[in-house]
Amino acid sequence: MYVREVHAWPANLAALSPHYVPFGNTQLAMNDRGYPRYFVVHPDTSAFSNAAGLAASSLPDMRFLLISNIRSDVNPTITTAGEFDSWWNTDETATPELKIHRGHLGQVFHLLSISAVGSGGSYRIDGTATNAGSGGTLASRGTYHVVGTVVEFDENFNFSPGNVAFGFTLASDAGYQFDPGCSSGSQWHVLGMGCS
Repeated sequence: MYVREVHAWPANLAALSPHYVPFGNTQLAMNDRGYPRYFVVHPDTSAFSNAAGLAASSLPDMRFLLISNIRSDVNPTITTAGEFDSWWNTDETATPELKIHRGHLGQVFHLLSISAVGSGGSYRIDGTATNAGSGGTLASRGTYHVVGTVVEFDENFNFSPGNVAFGFTLASDAGYQFDPGCSSGSQWHVLGMGCS
């Protein structure tokens, strides 16, 4: 829920209280035996930017771990993808006191494809604008963004919030193309549909 609403990983477990989990910070930070709980995000996606989006190859790494031990402070060192995967693949049955919760958030992302067949156009994803610039042509992109991301399109070379042609909230995979040969008001259209 946090990632879907904020479009970023929580900085720590305390960020989840009280709006996302009904526990106080102490209960989140410690297990029932008084030992720490560790929240760890996969190092390759820990600093993801929803506005920039993710490549398809990064979706498998949108994972987190919640690690604790009921008999000691497990204090995991996880700074690399290999270390994360080692903990992800740990078999707790060999150490019953070890508790690991695994979460994967790849399913909360959808593909957004944007392309252009001529110069012009601009758009904004999650508040960050991309402009063709004077006489420029937008680069094609195919990136994944959190469901609920706001996407807005402008037919001008530089994005202006007061000149949005249309916008939508990302709820499924979507693709749009800019074509300056189309009439004003329909230069942005669904990919593959042509001028309307």
